[in-house]
Amino acid sequence: MSKDQFTWSRNLNQEETLKFETKMQMLNAAYRHFDAQQARARANMQIYLETSTGIGEHSDLVEEIVQFVETITHAEDCKKTLSAIIDEATKNA
Repeated sequence: MSKDQFTWSRNLNQEETLKFETKMQMLNAAYRHFDAQQARARANMQIYLETSTGIGEHSDLVEEIVQFVETITHAEDCKKTLSAIIDEATKNA
């Protein structure tokens, strides 16, 4: 589900529209923050799993993988929460 475009059914005056669009922009930015956080953790985990160069300074690779999984899970939970907030906001607009 793309969070870049939002639609609403009720007619809003100019001030309400501006407030709504600002709210949606902030929620969209937060959603993209967690999307990027998730992508970064996935990319780093893939590097750890597929290459052995450059990871010699890490003594506990399993712990590193656990941290990446926790980051991915946290970001996914946050995205789900934001999606629910966005859906509610668009229904009430």
